[in-house]
Amino acid sequence: METIAADRAPHRCSPLLAAVVLLAALTACSVPAPGEAPTSSTVSTPAPTDAAEASPPVAADLTDHVGFRADELVLPPDAAQHLPADALAAAPQSVLDTFMVLLETSRETQNEDARTLDEYEPVRPHLTAWAWGRLTELLAAGDTDAVNALVPSSQVAGSDAGSGDTMTVESANPYRRNGAPAVELVVKDDGTPGLKVTFPYVRSFTLADGELYETGWSQSLWFVHEGGTWVIDNWFAEPVELA
Repeated sequence: METIAADRAPHRCSPLLAAVVLLAALTACSVPAPGEAPTSSTVSTPAPTDAAEASPPVAADLTDHVGFRADELVLPPDAAQHLPADALAAAPQSVLDTFMVLLETSRETQNEDARTLDEYEPVRPHLTAWAWGRLTELLAAGDTDAVNALVPSSQVAGSDAGSGDTMTVESANPYRRNGAPAVELVVKDDGTPGLKVTFPYVRSFTLADGELYETGWSQSLWFVHEGGTWVIDNWFAEPVELA
């Protein structure tokens, strides 16, 4: 069982590679200590020269091959000591459905345009009020690292840092799983119980020269049961090796 601070310090990931991906910009992910003020990185986004450059094609079946199943989200035995039975019974499918909403929303973020809050409206019903407020602040601050840790985009992170060369994303390919999901019980300092669910998957892109670029991505979502449903209260993501 994991204990997290009651003030819900944001779990963030720092790797940043835009639709023009900077291979040398990879750094280790970090999580601020409870109460620590988050730092923000302001990203200057060049104005697109034409629609094709601004919006790389997104595969129609972008989310069709993820392959996670609700029965794989096995709840820890001690969860029954902290959460009602009906909430636990609904958790696997509810959590998986919410994760898929994040991936579906990413259809709108596979470009190098400046992000807008409207693009994230589909995820709003799946976030706590605190988490939505945090997302709003991150967007306003231009902190694309933390925003992309919730809804992935064509800003790609990977473990194969290069020599500073750049590469242009031509198209976004379907996501697919990169291992088994994991579920943990989490209890905040104020006693509020929840679930941390981690989904490992692959982000795949075709580059302008026809080369396939893929990176493993591990996305952790902190869920709480609120108002009779499971909603995201925090998030964190980091690049991982391909399975």
